[in-house]
Amino acid sequence: MSTKYISFSSQKGGVGKSAFTILISGILYYERGYNVAIIDCDYPQFSIKKQREREKKQIMSVAAFNAMAKAQFERIKKKPYPVFTCEHPDIPGFAREVIARSPVTYDYIFFDFPGTVNSGHTVKAIKGMDYLFIPMEAERKVMESTLEFACTLSEVFVKAGKGENIRLFWNRVDRREKNSLYLKYEEEVIKPLNLRVMTHSFPQSTRFRKEIEEDARSIFISTFFAAMKASTKGTAINPDGFAGEVLTIINSG
Repeated sequence: MSTKYISFSSQKGGVGKSAFTILISGILYYERGYNVAIIDCDYPQFSIKKQREREKKQIMSVAAFNAMAKAQFERIKKKPYPVFTCEHPDIPGFAREVIARSPVTYDYIFFDFPGTVNSGHTVKAIKGMDYLFIPMEAERKVMESTLEFACTLSEVFVKAGKGENIRLFWNRVDRREKNSLYLKYEEEVIKPLNLRVMTHSFPQSTRFRKEIEEDARSIFISTFFAAMKASTKGTAINPDGFAGEVLTIINSG
């Protein structure tokens, strides 16, 4: 199987794309055994790479996390998945170099793009993804921006013979809203555009901003560990939930 390029992407910032990139990468690498890498293209923030560096310092200084890292290495016999930063405008070329230099064959490379897609080389790279997962929210302006982005890329994907490989999913679902609101959006707005919505959705939750902390009892968003079951309760982030749905999609093509 050749390396597949995957991105959680949007043209709106702050929708959770980096969090989902980390969460799914962690499950596929640490729990499912796939070879994974992340290419952080979000210049100059490089939020995932910076999180990796923060975590590295915590693991070295906090005995409990250090012990967890050692135990994990004994279990999976692999170091944490690599996180690369890409400042080069030729993102696909950079990815090819990453693959060429790697001692292992990557099953999946996840790309974290800037929250605001306003450069030609970024747009070109997004169009070159094998699979694209787009978070959306039931707020008019966000929906308009998301659907414009999804429709533009859908046309490109359809022409490339990968029209089924773009999926939208609901994020920050307000539990107080009736399910009929989301179904109405799907039936009256999204379906007529020939766009597909994933089964699993995510509630509004501060957990999607929670990194590992010294006094944390459980781990959610981490580049060194998969999210713990205690942390994922009620979020659909688990091998049988959203991660399983993602894996089914990317392995079916």
